[in-house]
Amino acid sequence: MAEVTVTIGGRHYRLGCGEGEEQGLLDYAGKMDGIAEAITRRIGQPVAEGRLLIMVGMMLADELAEAEAQASAAKHEAAEARAQAETRSQDGELFTHEAEAVIAQHITEIAQRIEAINAELG
Repeated sequence: MAEVTVTIGGRHYRLGCGEGEEQGLLDYAGKMDGIAEAITRRIGQPVAEGRLLIMVGMMLADELAEAEAQASAAKHEAAEARAQAETRSQDGELFTHEAEAVIAQHITEIAQRIEAINAELG
C-alpha cells in the first residue's frame, strides 16, 4: 500500500492508497485545497479544520450534483435525438449515421472499381 501526504487548507494529511493511485489522490487534494483557499479568502479569517473540510465537502457535493444533472439532461437529449433520427429514418426523411457510413463505404468501393477499370482501359 502506498502513502501520500496531501495539504488541504494549510494542514497536512498522510493518506494510504493503492499502488499507482498516488497522483489521483494528489490531484483530488489539490482541488480540495483550492476550494479551501477560496472559502478562507471569502470568510476573511481562519476556519476551524472540521468546519473547513465540511464546507469543502459541501461545495464538492454541489459540483457533483450539478454535473449529474447535466449528464442526465445530456442523456435525455441524446435519447430524444436518437428517437427522432430513427423516426425520420423510418419515414424515409433522414438516414441514420450508420446508414450514411455504409452508403459512403459503398460509394468509395464503386469509385475504386471505376478507377481500376479506367486504369486497365487507359
